[in-house]
Amino acid sequence: MFKLENSHLKVAIIDPTLDAHLLGSRYCTGGYIFQISDKQKGQLLSGPTFGCGTFHAFDGQGAPEVFLTALGEETARVGDNVVVLGVGRVIRSSPALPFHTRDNPNVREFAVWEIERDTSAFEARTRHVFDKYDIVIIRRVTLSDLTVTSATNLANGGKEEIRLRWFPHPFFPFPHNRVACRFGFPLSVPDNPGYFVNAQGFVELKPDYDWAKGLYQPLGLAQPAQFSAVVNHSIVETVGVSCDYAPAFVPVWANRRTFSVEPYFETTVRSGEAASWQISYRFGDTCKV
Repeated sequence: MFKLENSHLKVAIIDPTLDAHLLGSRYCTGGYIFQISDKQKGQLLSGPTFGCGTFHAFDGQGAPEVFLTALGEETARVGDNVVVLGVGRVIRSSPALPFHTRDNPNVREFAVWEIERDTSAFEARTRHVFDKYDIVIIRRVTLSDLTVTSATNLANGGKEEIRLRWFPHPFFPFPHNRVACRFGFPLSVPDNPGYFVNAQGFVELKPDYDWAKGLYQPLGLAQPAQFSAVVNHSIVETVGVSCDYAPAFVPVWANRRTFSVEPYFETTVRSGEAASWQISYRFGDTCKV
């Protein structure tokens, strides 16, 4: 693991070469935040199987990120390669449409990252050249005071435009008293078996739902707005989550071990252009939305 550290926090980032046994076809392998720890209070992030003694690469843990875009997925037949951005060459092993890494778990060749780092910043750069595509991705993770920021830049040097879909998947501990988070912009929770908005405006988890099964629930976006939220945390009380973009889609997901909110970033990156975006997590300070 690569480490970032200051007087408050330690950040563990997967080494995409030495820690390849922790990687799969789903999460971006460069800048994968595997754990963030408070130096006095311990580990702050969880995962779907965290604490049970079993780790599955597809489920992951910590604060991984997902590129849903796969180059060549429209024409690839079973047995062909596609390139999952940030991951590498993945074997199309299922004819299921649309293409999703849950159906195609086998990585033929992981992306190679050029890495630079010091105690407060980590940067990884990779390039995907495939058919008419030429994509450079730069991932940068920084630690400042109580805040961890994950930033991405994607440059399109190929002939085809890229329809980019990406989302962060931070895994927080299962919420204390089942009160999970409050958003800093208008959202609604459709009727569902597991989640509701309580009188204080927080998304809360219903006590009679079987959380061992897990539950994925898209939320209703009233209007585009830059993303911010406060997540209740059993160790540091609150985590402030902020993005520099207005999400196109916001689901929440939880099981009995973890809770996650996933603000999607979507855009089109034309030939010769680039896109940049970031998400920040502020731990344990007074957070407001």
